[in-house]
Amino acid sequence: MTTETLDLQWNTLSADQKQKALDLLRGDYISKRTKAAMAKLKKTRKLGRPPFGYKYHNGKLVSHMEQSINLSRMVELRDLGHNANQIMRILNEEERPSSTGKQWNRNSVALVLSRH
Repeated sequence: MTTETLDLQWNTLSADQKQKALDLLRGDYISKRTKAAMAKLKKTRKLGRPPFGYKYHNGKLVSHMEQSINLSRMVELRDLGHNANQIMRILNEEERPSSTGKQWNRNSVALVLSRH
């Protein structure tokens, strides 16, 4: 197929059909570019955030001391019968920061405990 034939076929398409064709090409390009970038990242480091209580050190998952202590405290409080809201209040009163360094909220406490 020559470029002249493609030009003639392209010119017969409506504006809507041209837009759909361009969107498909754009989506395919973005998909390929994203997959290549993710493959490159996967070779050099771990993807995603490590579980609460752990961190990556030289590509290996190791215990994060401060977070591990906070996690132990959360589990202790849960075992004593406290709910996520009560645990959140206690952790914030004890000035134990979350993984982001901010105060705890009920949802983050519940999420950490559900994963443990």
